[in-house]
Amino acid sequence: MPLFEYKCATCQSQFELLIRGADVPTCPNCQSTSLDKVLSSFGVTSADTQWRHRQALGADQRRKSETVQKERRFYKSDHHDD
Repeated sequence: MPLFEYKCATCQSQFELLIRGADVPTCPNCQSTSLDKVLSSFGVTSADTQWRHRQALGADQRRKSETVQKERRFYKSDHHDD
């Protein structure tokens, strides 16, 4: 039972459908059978991609932390609240 992605030629909505056997797909929005199959991407996860995501997340968190530290130093130097 493959899952296909379609775009309706009538109402332009894009959706996924699970097609069983000889079922004819119809648009869930307008019930049209004038559909185009869309090339859909698939998800792949491996240890390498997970490692890259963790590295990118860590770098993003470090950048945010550095920005917060800079803002705190600026605030302290500008406001003299000591």
